[in-house]
Amino acid sequence: MYIDLNTYQEKVTGMKNYKDIKDGNSGLTAKEKKSPRITALTHRKLEEWKKRCEEKGYLVPYFPTKAVSSVGLATKHAPSEKSIVPLEALSKLESGFLKALLFLPNVKKIAMQIPLDDIDKTVEIAKKKGIRHPAYKPKGNISKEHAVYQYTPMTTDVLMRYTDANNIEVWHAISLKCLNRNGRLGATDKKIERINDKHEIERQYWLDKGVSWSLITSEHYLLGYYFQENLAQAYILGRREHPKQKLNKVKKEIVIIFEGSEYITLLKLCELVSQTTKIETSLVRVIFWYLIWHNEISVDLYREIGSYHILYPKKGDVWS
Repeated sequence: MYIDLNTYQEKVTGMKNYKDIKDGNSGLTAKEKKSPRITALTHRKLEEWKKRCEEKGYLVPYFPTKAVSSVGLATKHAPSEKSIVPLEALSKLESGFLKALLFLPNVKKIAMQIPLDDIDKTVEIAKKKGIRHPAYKPKGNISKEHAVYQYTPMTTDVLMRYTDANNIEVWHAISLKCLNRNGRLGATDKKIERINDKHEIERQYWLDKGVSWSLITSEHYLLGYYFQENLAQAYILGRREHPKQKLNKVKKEIVIIFEGSEYITLLKLCELVSQTTKIETSLVRVIFWYLIWHNEISVDLYREIGSYHILYPKKGDVWS
């Protein structure tokens, strides 16, 4: 006897066949199709990241710059005493903030694009708070097993260690966000709510680990126009090599003249140091920026610095 299973299902259970569900029940379909889960693919990617960290002996970015859509704005910064692996900033905002952290003397270690690697924990946090965890469906050449709507690991833009005012080393996680021209996190209230939900998951995750967390926007003082302009100059010239004897001679004269003059411009300072040391003015100027980058002279970088601008002593550049 032939039985139409679709008809049998509808008569006995009152349920329509999945393919015959029309408008009015579309919500049921969407719910079934878009119910995220944690997959083996996600766990595998996180394990691969942990293995890379073990091999390097340091926290490495979860994904390389070339894998990000904003690759045109990405910059790579050479290894330093604050990171034995290259640091990759994925935007102009990240790059500017990273330069500031590389400059600040009390910041000791920096890592970028660090995943919240316990995805079971982040999903649990989202469920407890009644907010939606980020999810996606992989595209491209991927097996059917993995081509499903699934939770995706979240990342923190910056994880750093710094020395606080009590000389205690503290870990701090940071999410960076550029405000739009209206001073908002997003164009719509719904978009802002979604961003805030993600930040709440991130904040709670690090709090549970005993790590403080901050949201830093493009209005932060370390991202101010003049500070970033001056820092860019110091960053470029600060990596040049100079004979130690020449550096010390210029540094000594800059300190004497700068501290002994109430109002002096950069050009006048360089000319006076050049006269005393017999080193050309252009090189004195380069060494001036070198000494700033290495925190060997104290100049206020939050003011405009140019040939005819008066130099002022800095009030202190530390992360706090």
